[in-house]
Amino acid sequence: MAKASKNRNIDSGVRGTFSGRLYIDKSIFFKRKDVQKAIESLKNSDVIKKHLETAS
Repeated sequence: MAKASKNRNIDSGVRGTFSGRLYIDKSIFFKRKDVQKAIESLKNSDVIKKHLETAS
């Protein structure tokens, strides 16, 4: 007898309407680990910090 595969559907936080428009469910999207890592890397980026210093 074959094992049943564990198929986990990970909620990405991207939703769609019946008319085909896509939108972000912010409460789900920003809890994702990959999104949190991307935001942290942007916050700690030297290039972004230098740009903000020269812009202000």
